[in-house]
Amino acid sequence: MDSTAIPERAYRYRDLGRLTSWLRIALLVLVAAGVVNLLAGAASLFGYAAPKAVAGLLAIPSLLVPLAAALVFFIWIYRAAANIHALGADVTFTPGWAVGWFLIPVLDLWMSFLVVEELWRASVDAPAWRRHIAPWPVVWWWAVLAGGAILAVLLRLIAGASAASVVAAVAEIATAYLFVGLSAQICKMQDTQAARTAVA
Repeated sequence: MDSTAIPERAYRYRDLGRLTSWLRIALLVLVAAGVVNLLAGAASLFGYAAPKAVAGLLAIPSLLVPLAAALVFFIWIYRAAANIHALGADVTFTPGWAVGWFLIPVLDLWMSFLVVEELWRASVDAPAWRRHIAPWPVVWWWAVLAGGAILAVLLRLIAGASAASVVAAVAEIATAYLFVGLSAQICKMQDTQAARTAVA
C-alpha cells in the first residue's frame, strides 16, 4: 500500500427523515414567499407599485426565507451525499463538493444536475449505482432550474428587471416544489437500502 495515499474518509449513515421534513417545510415556505414575489413582480409590470410600508414589510422575509431554505437545502445535500458513501457507493462527488458545486456561478447550472442525478442513482443501489439512470422528475427539476436562470438573465437584458423578476420567481417556485418530491423519494430509497443492507 502506498503510504502517501490519502485514505478515504469514513462516512456514517444517518437517517434523513427528520431533516427531509425540515427541508419540506423550508421549501414550502419558499414557495409561498415566491408567490408573493411573483404577484409583486407581475403588479410592477402593469405599473402598480406597492406602498413603501408594504414593500418594507416584505423586504426582510424576501431575504431571510431564501437564505434559511438554502441553508437547510445544503445541509440536506451534504447528509444525503454522506449517506450514499456510507452505503458503499464509489461516486464522483464527496459530500463537500456535492454542496460546493451549487455555489459556483455558471458551472452550478450543469453540475447541480450531476450532483442530484448521482444522489438519486446511488440511493437506489449504492454499490451498483452506475447501472441506474435518474428518472424524469430529476431532469424536469434541473431543466426548470437552469432554464429559468438563463431566461431570467436574457429577459433582464432585453425587457428589464421586472420581467426577469417574474420569470425568476416562477422558476424558484417550481424548482422548490419539485425538490420537495425528489428529496422525499431519495430519503425513502436510502432508508430502504439501509434496511436491506442491515438485513444482508
